[in-house]
Amino acid sequence: CVNTCRNINITDNNIYNVAEHGIQIDAITRGNILGNILHNVGSKLTNTYSGIFLGNSSCQRVKIMNNIVSHSTEEVKHSLYLGASSNTNYIENNTFISGATSKISDNGTPNYFNRNVEGTNSPKLDYQSGSGTPVSTVTPAQVGSEYLDTAGNIWYKAVGVGITNWVALNI
Repeated sequence: CVNTCRNINITDNNIYNVAEHGIQIDAITRGNILGNILHNVGSKLTNTYSGIFLGNSSCQRVKIMNNIVSHSTEEVKHSLYLGASSNTNYIENNTFISGATSKISDNGTPNYFNRNVEGTNSPKLDYQSGSGTPVSTVTPAQVGSEYLDTAGNIWYKAVGVGITNWVALNI
């Protein structure tokens, strides 16, 4: 968009191994960034890129919900970056796992945060993987643990610590 975009939806994408921002929006009014899985995004070795980037040019009333952002490098600047003119955005139920400099950089005001999960600040990814569903076979390490079914390319999140407490995210 050359000017401010309106009512844009970015939903249910699997975005892997992108050298710069995974999702970048510089000007938007009323939009949704929902249910995306971003892994190894912002991996260019300059420490200036982010997983989800809402720029400095008026990003308002955007719902950022149910996304997973993970990085396997410490070279990433932020998992989520909200620029100075980003305000009245609603950020809920996201999982940020990374070795990023910071999980969330909120330079706008006011933005609203609710029930986001921030993983440990470790360069190692905090998820398990295997071929097939983890339900009834894999015990989660903790609530919020993630599992990638490599056969079906389906992500799961643990809502409890029992083997039946896995919920599929992107089916």
